[in-house]
Amino acid sequence: MSFKIFQKIREIFALKIFLIFSLILFIFLISLTAFFIHYETDSLKDNLIQTGKVVTEIFANNSRLGLFSDNKVIMNNVIISIFKEKNVIEVSVFNKEQKLFVQKIKNSMFDKKDINSHVFQMLKRKSEVIFFENTDRIEFFSPVFSLNTINNEEDFFLEKDSPDSNNALLGFVRVIIDKNQLNCNIKRIFTISILLGLFFLIIGSVTMFLTAKKMTRPLKSLNDEVKILEQGNLKEFNEIQVKTIDEVGKLTTAFNNMAKALMEREKKLIQSEDNLKTERNFLAQRVDEQVKELTILNAELSRSAKLKDEFLANMSHELRTPLTSILGMSEILIEEMYGPLNEQQRSYLETIEKSGKHLLSLINDILDVSKIEAEKMKLDFSEIDIKYLCESVIRMIKQTASKKRLRVTTSFNIKNNILYADNLRLKQILVNLLSNAVKFTNEGGSIGMDVNDDFAAKATKLRIWDTGIGIKEKDMELLFKPFSQIESNLSRKYSGSGLGLVLAKRLTQMHGGDIKFESVYGKGSSFTISIPWQDMPVYTEVLAKEKFFQKPAKSSSSISSNSHLILVVDDNSDNVTLISNYIKHKGYKVIVATDGNEAINMAISSNPDLILMDIQMPGIDGLEAIRNIRLTNKKVPILAVTALAMPGDRERCISAGANNYLTKPINLKDLLMAIEKGLRGDT
Repeated sequence: MSFKIFQKIREIFALKIFLIFSLILFIFLISLTAFFIHYETDSLKDNLIQTGKVVTEIFANNSRLGLFSDNKVIMNNVIISIFKEKNVIEVSVFNKEQKLFVQKIKNSMFDKKDINSHVFQMLKRKSEVIFFENTDRIEFFSPVFSLNTINNEEDFFLEKDSPDSNNALLGFVRVIIDKNQLNCNIKRIFTISILLGLFFLIIGSVTMFLTAKKMTRPLKSLNDEVKILEQGNLKEFNEIQVKTIDEVGKLTTAFNNMAKALMEREKKLIQSEDNLKTERNFLAQRVDEQVKELTILNAELSRSAKLKDEFLANMSHELRTPLTSILGMSEILIEEMYGPLNEQQRSYLETIEKSGKHLLSLINDILDVSKIEAEKMKLDFSEIDIKYLCESVIRMIKQTASKKRLRVTTSFNIKNNILYADNLRLKQILVNLLSNAVKFTNEGGSIGMDVNDDFAAKATKLRIWDTGIGIKEKDMELLFKPFSQIESNLSRKYSGSGLGLVLAKRLTQMHGGDIKFESVYGKGSSFTISIPWQDMPVYTEVLAKEKFFQKPAKSSSSISSNSHLILVVDDNSDNVTLISNYIKHKGYKVIVATDGNEAINMAISSNPDLILMDIQMPGIDGLEAIRNIRLTNKKVPILAVTALAMPGDRERCISAGANNYLTKPINLKDLLMAIEKGLRGDT
């Protein structure tokens, strides 16, 4: 009995020792096979690369004479000697301009390979043989240098690094070595090594199988429990009883501990998943709430933007409507339509007109900023004479400048006076900048405008400068902010809305240009606007002047005759009185409608020659009235005379059927001109 137990223990130790040695042998054979393959492969490859370098260096040295003398016959002889190396499949020679000089290919089955320019740059820097390895070939490159003195042909076979050589580059050579033979040798070594490895692997596997078969018997119960864990049924797991204290026993104990740890981890994982699900639901709820909040916020922003536009439109209408009466009646009185004026009366009326126009300019500036922010302002590009434009702007501000005894200078250094831009908006930019220069320059100072061509930037640059009060560095960031002024307290010295420079910058940017400024506090400031040149038809300077300063055509006697009947439609009695009296004074017959329904009926019954249509009216508005009139009368000229001046208002009026669009307050002379053009059919 004791002998059997001893024999069993001895057999177990024998199996363990045998298994260990079998495993060591197996690992050793695999390592030896891998090392042998790697060593032999590297040796073959290194030999081939070394051979290629040597051949390339010899070829580069022997190519000096041929490249120097530009002799292809010599090069062909050198190439024939290089082709004696059995692995060489292609040689190429390039001159120093990197152009192919000579190329020979041993086997036409190989494709020609171009050289990237960066390879030549590397050769110039390294001045040595470099190579690039591909799947089926290795390409070797070397520069070819000339010698200091050439007395005979033997000088060309000096080493390039010898004391008698210099660094004058003659060209480059390329040698392509075929890797097919190398690949075949590598495959043969790999095949033999694998076959030997497989042979010993089979022997080792059979040995290990027989050994493992005996060892699996005491591990059966362990394997059954492993399957239970593998299926994830941790609740069905039963702890394995440890019956031995050898390696199998220790493995069983470790497995029991691992199973317990897995069961504990699963409990924690289930708990974590529940917590994660709760957190996920909470986050989803928060995301939904934030989406709803953002939706509400976006709706509020849209509503605010709409209310802002409506507010601006309403305020524009409410301000322009009384301004129409103020400016119109002032204009009528200044023209002395109702009798002569004394000096004090004329002075008061001019003050009223000036204040009204100032208020109108503030309204227009606010609307212009709103249009630009809404991206609804469009520029009307045309060919303009920049010199005449600048001179006209100077004339506009010269009277104000003379009151302060300012010296006004201009200079022009341009080859072509014609510029492609929006005439009205460019004039607005220059007037704003020059008005600021006059405003902020003390009496006896100087202001000016310099116009120059910038050929580098392909732009015309207009520089407006002054010797005024200048701007402090800390205040410069406020210059181009809407409604911002350097002096914002109640005791400020200079008036203004703070929109002039904002409009100037944004209008310049809409032209594709930019505005820059420089200032020294106490010495003055300068603003330079850059208007880029654009392709346009070539016009002569004379034609541009005629187009730019074209005078309005004088009205004909037939148009001014009292045979024309004009229908004035407006719900504001002051405007009706103003417009009716003025055009009656000019010899026209006038009938009046105070709402849209009355306008439609009178257009049918009275058949007027022209209609002046207000837009904002109670009941049927002007746009609907125009559409109804056009159903029965498509020829009568209709002029939309409205306080609506927001982006898109002009387009809405024209699309409804109006022939022209005038914004209140109206200059009565402009109104008269528009009436005459409408009666002529020029609208």
